Amino acid sequence: MSSRASPFTGVWHGKDELDWQYERVKLDARSPMLKPKLEGDISIVESYEELSG
Repeated sequence: MSSRASPFTGVWHGKDELDWQYERVKLDARSPMLKPKLEGDISIVESYEELSG
C-alpha cells in the first residue's frame, strides 16, 4: 500500500462565501490511479444530489 495521499482541504485561496455555504472542498488528485476513482465517486454524489434535490 502506498503512503501517498491527496490533499483534502476545506480552505483555499479564493474560497468565496458560496463555497462556505455549500461546504465545498477542493481535492488535488496527484495520482493518475486515484483521479479516475475520485471522478467516479463525484459522479455518484452528483447523481444522488440531482435525484434527491
